[in-house]
Amino acid sequence: MVAGIRARYGGRSIRLWLPLALPGILSLPLAALAVGLAVLCAGIAVAAVLLFALQMSSVPVETHGDEARPSFHSAFGFEPGADVRDVHSLVYVFMDSAQQRLRFEASPETVDRILALGLEPVDCADFDRETKSPIAGKPAPSWWSPPTEARVCYRASEWRRGLSFSSTGAFLCRSAGHPAVFFYSFGVD
Repeated sequence: MVAGIRARYGGRSIRLWLPLALPGILSLPLAALAVGLAVLCAGIAVAAVLLFALQMSSVPVETHGDEARPSFHSAFGFEPGADVRDVHSLVYVFMDSAQQRLRFEASPETVDRILALGLEPVDCADFDRETKSPIAGKPAPSWWSPPTEARVCYRASEWRRGLSFSSTGAFLCRSAGHPAVFFYSFGVD
């Protein structure tokens, strides 16, 4: 059994003949293939909607002052002392990756304690390149303004504190004449 469809194209009449049922052995595999393709398309559509919803629900979390102190502890593995002040934090986690920016002021002793966790001197161009990218498509917050002169930068190629990812890293930048410290860490699986 066949059905004819008539269509007009460029002033011409075209007739297409489509089989409504295929004889014998071919009809079952083709029907299964059609059902499989329909299920696959539906699955792809659902996955796309879920990924979109995940992305929309994963927004950067920004905290300041006392609310940001737990981010300091998470980043460095010790409680911030009384010398740690003016703490700002931006944390972003999406699926299999995370990024954190911290800005704080601390005594030279606290900064030395942080550097002893495995941060080594690096060219500040590396710090600039790695930390200037936007988080979740948004530019860096106004409090993220690392010094551009008389500064020293550090890097750790692995930074496991507070992160359980297969690939991690961290950068730190400070100015010799100012107590502000800028710290950036990331993790990805």
